[in-house]
Amino acid sequence: RRARGRPAPSLARSVAELVLYGAAGCTLCAEAAAQLAPLRRAYRLVYREVDIHDDTALARRYLLEVPVVTVDGVVASAGPLDLDAVRAALRRAGLL
Repeated sequence: RRARGRPAPSLARSVAELVLYGAAGCTLCAEAAAQLAPLRRAYRLVYREVDIHDDTALARRYLLEVPVVTVDGVVASAGPLDLDAVRAALRRAGLL
């Protein structure tokens, strides 16, 4: 019997997009990138790091919240990294 809320193996997705929005010189952002590294190695993720200062709209949106992590375009964690929240988002995306 499969665990509740988990997709059947045949329905599990093979890849998800994980984006870390941060800023140059942001210590929390660098720490978040390091903490995400094991997830990046363990699962098939398209991973990108985006500097919010390269886009005015992103800077306005996330300036006081970086680091921000999204999974498939949905915010999973903002502020200090919440790895449990990121794992939960990956589960919802069908990867865990």
